Amino acid sequence: QLEAAGACVAVARQEHQRPHPDIEYNQGLIAEAMGNSAEATALFRKAVLLDPGHVPALLKIARAALPANPHEAARLLWRAVRADCAAPAGWKMLAHALQATGE
Repeated sequence: QLEAAGACVAVARQEHQRPHPDIEYNQGLIAEAMGNSAEATALFRKAVLLDPGHVPALLKIARAALPANPHEAARLLWRAVRADCAAPAGWKMLAHALQATGE
C-alpha cells in the first residue's frame, strides 16, 4: 500500500508545475509510515513553508516537537488553532504543550 501511495505522490508531483503543500504533507505521511521520522518532519516543515496555515502539517510537526521542545510545540499549535479554530486535535495538543511548559 505504501508503494501505491508513493506512486500517487510521484504522479501528483509530475502534474504540478510548482511544489504543493499537500504533496509534501502526503509524502511526509508515507515517510512516517515507513518509520523515517526525520524525513517525515522535514517534509511536513516544507508543507508549512509552502502554506503557513497547513494545519495537518503543523499538528504533525508539533507532535514530534512536544516531548523535547514543548515551547516550540505550543508555538506551532497556536498557529494551527488560529488557522482552524475548529480543529479539536489542535486544542487538545495545545493544552498538553502548555501544561508541559508550565503555562
